[in-house]
This record gives sequence, C-alpha cells and structure tokens, in this order.
Amino acid sequence: MVGFLGSSAVQISPFESILAGACSGITTRAIVSPLDVVKIRFQLQIEPIGRKYIGSSNYTGLVRAIQKLYHEEGVRVFWKGHSASQLLSISYGAVQFGAFEQMTHFAWSITPSSWQTQSSKPVISFFCGGLAGMVASTAAQPFDTVRTRMIMQREPKIYNSTGSAFRQIAKHEGYRGLWRGLMPNLVQVAPYASLQFGAYSVCTNVYRWLFGDTEARRGIVESFVCGALSGMFAKTAVLPMDMVKKRLQVQGVNHMLPLDIPQYGGLRDCVRKIYRQEGAKAFYKGGVPSLVKAGVSMGLIFVCYEQSIWFLCARKARMGSLERRRESCCDRTCETIIY
Repeated sequence: MVGFLGSSAVQISPFESILAGACSGITTRAIVSPLDVVKIRFQLQIEPIGRKYIGSSNYTGLVRAIQKLYHEEGVRVFWKGHSASQLLSISYGAVQFGAFEQMTHFAWSITPSSWQTQSSKPVISFFCGGLAGMVASTAAQPFDTVRTRMIMQREPKIYNSTGSAFRQIAKHEGYRGLWRGLMPNLVQVAPYASLQFGAYSVCTNVYRWLFGDTEARRGIVESFVCGALSGMFAKTAVLPMDMVKKRLQVQGVNHMLPLDIPQYGGLRDCVRKIYRQEGAKAFYKGGVPSLVKAGVSMGLIFVCYEQSIWFLCARKARMGSLERRRESCCDRTCETIIY
C-alpha cells in the first residue's frame, strides 16, 4: 500500500496520497508531542547526562526529565509549540507521502519487467524514500525551526504564538532564519527516510512470510509493528545529525532563551565543538526518548496512512457503485419510456 510498486489492488490519486499523509501527520503529532518535547530539551542541554550527574544536569533520564518538566512547567509544557508542530507534521506528511507515491510509480514504470520482483521493492522504496524526505524537509523546515524555538522558551515568553514566532524570526534574522539547520536536516533526513521506507518494505515482506498474511489490505498490527521497527532502526542511524540540527536552529537567540549553547560557525564547526566540549556521547543526547518517539510515531504514521488510504478508496468505490446504479436506473427508465 505504501508506494505504488506495481500494486493493482488499490489505485490512488496524488490528492488522496497527500490527504492521507496529512491525516497521518495530524493524528501522530497529537499523540507523540510529549516525547518530542522531552527529546528536544535533552538535545539542547549542554550539561552531561546520566545518573552520576543527577543534581548538576537539568535532565538526566527520561522518567526524571518528564517529572521535572511536569513539576516546573505543568502539563501544558508537553504540548508547547503544538500549533507549529502540527503545521510541520501536516506539511511534511502531505509532501513526503505525495512525493513518495509519485516517485515509486515512476520508478516502477521505468524498471525492466524482469526486475519487477518482490525483492526489488525495498530497493526502490529506499531511493524514492530518501528523495521524498528531502523534498518534504525543505518544504517543512520553517515550521520545524519555529517549533524548536517555542518548545525551548520559558516565562517570560519571547514568542506569544506561532504567527508571532514567524514574524519575529523573519524580522530580526531574515527569512533565511526560518531555514536554520536545513543542511544538517537534509544530511539527516536523506538516509533516515531511505532507511525508514526501505526497512518498512523489508519488514512487511518478512511479516507476511512469517505469518502467512496474503491479504491485499494490511492489518493495523502489521502496519504498526513494521512501522515501529523501521522508525527505530532509521532513527538510530541519524540521531547525531538530528541533535546537531537542533543546536543550529537556536543560534542567534541564545541570549533570549534559557540556554548556554556556544555559537557555531556552521555544520562542521558545530560538530567539532560538540565533540571537543561535550564528548562523543553528546551526539546521542535524547537517544531514549528519540527512539521511543520514532518507534511510536512511525508505527502510528504508517497505520494512519494505510487506513486513510483504504477509507478513501472504499468511499470512492461506494461512490462509483452509486453512480453505476444511477446510470443503470436511467437506462431502464429510458427503455421503458421508449417502449
């Protein structure tokens, strides 16, 4: 279902894939937003993490971080920047799945018939997934930057709303400020999306081989399990670049946010300074919440996308059936009148 790849069971239009991608983004973001907030707080903390640093570091573990955030800022902190996050999810999901469906359709059409086998599908998904992810990331980057800024702010607030954040960043940092961290984001998202879609295709093949599921429609359990495994696998590979991206997105406003992050001269300078000042382990700050979030979010994204597609296709089939009934009734009526 995810990706065309010669599937004749279900044919979907570009609009349907975009709509289903947007729906999956909305639903997933509302559920996993708390994990995203915790992950970003970890990534933007320069103090070391671990149990032995309890008392000297702001956040030292997933459970302790959740407790600390709740006691200090209340339950609403877990949905900070939610409007920007939803805009990010909607735009990213719509563009990514819409582009992925069209790319796989084209790739399959130019693939020699002798190569159009079940084993070639993960390869096509891998390359098309990476390209679709890069297109979606470029389109959604401003929402990601605003989301990161809003999650990190505390009282008194710098940005009162999502619209206010967009206006202030554009005014004080120029429109280029909305695309801060784009380069590490593209470096991260290309392998991430490639591994995500490629691994999902492999996992679904393995799942059906193990459990003998030959139905055209994927079940919710299959979509969630395969999506979660692919998400965790892909996130493990790109976690360091995700952390670097977050550091670059808050450059220029350190004095306005509760941060003590050094100034970086770019991607390479950021990587060097983090390694020298915080050690190699720093690139995996927020690793636990990142993996949990990746597993849950990707599982939900693929479930919501698959089910949304089936809902749209079933609706289209019902509309087609009603149209055929109307035509049949009109034909019979005309025959009666003529007779």
